Amino acid sequence: MIFVMNIKTIIPISILAIINSILPLPSHAQSQNIYNCLEFKNNPTTVVDTQRGRIQLIIWNSNFFRASGWTPQRRCEAVTQRFQKFSDSGSLRYIATGRMNRLPVICVAEKKPSGFKCKSDGLLITLQPSDNPNNVLIDLFDISSRISSGGLSRGGILDLEEFLENVPTIPDETQPSSTTDMSNDTTSIPPEKSPCPPLLCPDDNNNP
Repeated sequence: MIFVMNIKTIIPISILAIINSILPLPSHAQSQNIYNCLEFKNNPTTVVDTQRGRIQLIIWNSNFFRASGWTPQRRCEAVTQRFQKFSDSGSLRYIATGRMNRLPVICVAEKKPSGFKCKSDGLLITLQPSDNPNNVLIDLFDISSRISSGGLSRGGILDLEEFLENVPTIPDETQPSSTTDMSNDTTSIPPEKSPCPPLLCPDDNNNP
């Protein structure tokens, strides 16, 4: 009788394990955010397609980059590709400010015991030496007007997952602002090097 009882106990558990292995994972585990550079309100715009819908991430019309020599279109394409790369690797959670090559940057950050630090390969945007990184971060993501709480934690850290869960979505009829499809672009972006990081180089410089 004991043997039979054990069989009855084991069979349902085994069946349940098989069923769980066959059933699809929850949608949130399968979802992937897709980043593209599209035309939105007549400006090149980094958008992200999420489960909630399409979200405008950055409209590239900021005055912070006038002196960089990069057109809004080129900035949009280059930085959007970086967002997709970090998203695909699963490391795109926290966005912070810091310094790389002695220049202020906006970067993908990781949490350390001492606080949030830029990942060594986490560069998103290189800024001008005179820029205030926190102001640029707020301006680029239009944080103040889209999230009443400000969207930044103490220390200027943007939790991108929380941000994407709270900001409004936009219509998805927007069109690509160039022929570049960021979701399928596997071209690597050369690392930024001082004294002329790519996002600060003049337009006649061929370094993307």
